[in-house]
Amino acid sequence: MNKLREILDEKCINRAMLSRKLNVSKQTIDNWIKNRNYPTMEHMKQIAKILDMTVLEIFFSEDK
Repeated sequence: MNKLREILDEKCINRAMLSRKLNVSKQTIDNWIKNRNYPTMEHMKQIAKILDMTVLEIFFSEDK
């Protein structure tokens, strides 16, 4: 999930901003980034929309 962190940094979106937009805690975002657990498919879709990317680009592609 380090790719999510990289994309957030590139788009100047911090974890607090993302957590507010998704209505989840900052700890939840941290857990996703640190691979402690994973977002639901619905959250993946919301993140993709916020970042103007596809779910595949963010969560399933291997090259950056």
